[in-house]
Amino acid sequence: MRIRRSVTFAFALVLGAVLVGAPASIGAPASPMPVLGAASRYTPLAPVRVLDTRSGLGAPAGAVGPGRTITVDLSAKVPAGATAVVVNLTGTGATAATYVTAWPTGEDRPTVSNINLLPNQTRPNAVTVRLGADRKVDLFNDSGSTHLIVDLAGYYGPDGSKYAVLDPVRVLDTRSAPAGAVGPGGTISLDLSAKVPATATAVVFNLTGTGPTAATFVTAWPHGQARPVVSNLNLAPGETAPNLVTVRLGADRKVDLFNDSGSTHLIADLAGYYDPAADALFVPRTPQRLLDTRTGQGRYPQDPGPLGPGQWERVNLWALTGPSDVVGVVANLTGIVPSANTFLTASPGYQAVPAVSNLNLAAGQIAANMISLGADRYFNLYNDSGETHVAIDVAGYFVRTCSGVSGCVFAWGQAEAGQLGDGTVDTDRPQPKPVRGLSEVTAVAGGLAENLALRSDGTVWAWGTGQDVPGGKSLVAVQVPGLANITRISAGRNNGLAMRSDGTVWAWGKNDHGQLGDGVDHGPDGSPTPVRVLGLTDVVAIATSGTNGYAVRSNGTVFSWGDNTYAQLGTGTLCDKQVPGSCQSNVPVQVSGLTGAVAVSEDGFALRSDGTAWTWGTNYWGVLGANLPLNSVSAVPVQVYGLTGVAKISGTMQNRYALKSDGTVWSWGPNREGQLGNGTTGGNTIVPVQVSGIANATSIGSGEGLNGYAVTPDGQVLGWGYNIAGQLGPNAPLSSNVPVRVTGLAGATEVSGYYAGAIALVPHPAN
Repeated sequence: MRIRRSVTFAFALVLGAVLVGAPASIGAPASPMPVLGAASRYTPLAPVRVLDTRSGLGAPAGAVGPGRTITVDLSAKVPAGATAVVVNLTGTGATAATYVTAWPTGEDRPTVSNINLLPNQTRPNAVTVRLGADRKVDLFNDSGSTHLIVDLAGYYGPDGSKYAVLDPVRVLDTRSAPAGAVGPGGTISLDLSAKVPATATAVVFNLTGTGPTAATFVTAWPHGQARPVVSNLNLAPGETAPNLVTVRLGADRKVDLFNDSGSTHLIADLAGYYDPAADALFVPRTPQRLLDTRTGQGRYPQDPGPLGPGQWERVNLWALTGPSDVVGVVANLTGIVPSANTFLTASPGYQAVPAVSNLNLAAGQIAANMISLGADRYFNLYNDSGETHVAIDVAGYFVRTCSGVSGCVFAWGQAEAGQLGDGTVDTDRPQPKPVRGLSEVTAVAGGLAENLALRSDGTVWAWGTGQDVPGGKSLVAVQVPGLANITRISAGRNNGLAMRSDGTVWAWGKNDHGQLGDGVDHGPDGSPTPVRVLGLTDVVAIATSGTNGYAVRSNGTVFSWGDNTYAQLGTGTLCDKQVPGSCQSNVPVQVSGLTGAVAVSEDGFALRSDGTAWTWGTNYWGVLGANLPLNSVSAVPVQVYGLTGVAKISGTMQNRYALKSDGTVWSWGPNREGQLGNGTTGGNTIVPVQVSGIANATSIGSGEGLNGYAVTPDGQVLGWGYNIAGQLGPNAPLSSNVPVRVTGLAGATEVSGYYAGAIALVPHPAN
């Protein structure tokens, strides 16, 4: 049989297998509704044997007879909050062809299996199983008698590490570089220090044994510790067999591998690792049949028949019952009685098909191995030679959370430019989900089709599409080069602005109106690398828009630069194309007559220390809020009418919002989609009106897609206005003229909108 690299794709871990027998015996789990465990972290343990029916460990000594069930009590090995366990289940000495099923104690036994055994065969399989009543797991043997062995590797629960997927990479092959089979009683060390971070707690790799000269077993355990009495792989002479290994890392991020008898080659393909700073949690579930080619289940239309030679099958995941935010699916792939030696390859539909395999099969064999089903709701399954039936059962999901343990960013709404930061651009998403790879964030800023985040280490990260995003577009957060010691950020329309701890200001992105503020002609495309805004020191607050930059100095004065077509500079000078320099400035100029300022927002909007708000520029739609005629222009700041006690401001070129110290929120400007939030729709208002139903807001935000947002003391986010792309969250109407809660989000302290979407800072996520 051809041996190919046996790997597990993204989020492949331990699996429930399938009952393999006559088609009449195949079915879905006994319960029509799946039972889902809590989204959980992983805690690795030193491998320990918890059941061996040969010696009476964990159960009375003696093989498990036909139709019998035994219970494995793990209450002394895992804490009360544990949701699932990772074990290696081995069957040995079977007297008849049989299968073994593992499932939570106290529940109906599902019609699936974890191991398929032939007479006198020894076969292991890695299994993740949700814990049942009193932290127990039941094991059922179908036919004949067989001994069962269980080795515990770790458990899932509320504490521990999350999972990080890697592109599959070969990290060991004793057939080459350097070549040499592992001899009897031999141990080799697998050094993973170059593959996983120093904070990693455990690794997941596919361990394959090939060419053994005698029946043997292989054990994996943390380097630097005594070898435990467990096994991960059992091999017959001449056999090639893989098994997935989840093992705690030892000293220097190494794992030891021991071969018991004869000589054998070992191959290890690293699939991922656990780390507190990773971003995927595991949700264990009642097993669910996804595909069975013998009955046609999972095919549309339901058409039974084997996979032919060189044939691909698209396996859809949308029929699964479970969370909507699945990014990985844990399953068991079983090949059933192929007509020729073959291999099966499963690959996520959004990735190029790798030159690897997940399962190697001999003619007439029934065997299983674990796979990950990818993140885009389908995957491809390929059979190389002959014909073979396949069956797939799902045992759990991975759901993405934020990276790390604090300072997470959640995004929702429009996705077509990569604004969600989750690696996708497919469809808009109303559900708030974490931005991939970001942690320790202290501030967020939404732009047009781009977003920014400031981390506690003073670095700035960007994602989406715009001249202020490194490379012009990124579907995940990437670091903006050349910025350090940053304390404040602002995002505009293709422009970013940052303030350093030394009070200097740095700009990057477009420069078609001089909005970089450094006095240099960079051309309309500007500079992707931040440049220092000329002459500004002692700055305490900043803001940027699509064409302007603003800064507040420690003495309360405000400076502006960029476009002045609509008097956005606030210097008292109106744009006159016949007068050079009147329509823009590529260096900062002082806003006329404004003192005591403490904050500024985009397009000419400032807050003074006395709690009054001031605006300048055009009054198109009434955005000045100063009770001035529509479409008038003020080239100097004017006070927003009737507002006192203002604590925070936020605005766009279309709408302005103010948060008062009493927790109420006020708005003015256009109201086409109800973005005033006062229960009315249509028209414009030239003076502030109170947003309905908010009396205790702690923060506010605004979006370019006709939206306002507020954060409440309990961390809920409220939104109002347009909802064309889901920017008001799940199940919200197409527009709302009163605030509605953005469901699925808690613990937020800050919110910022981009065009038809929003991002929120959640300092301490509950995951």
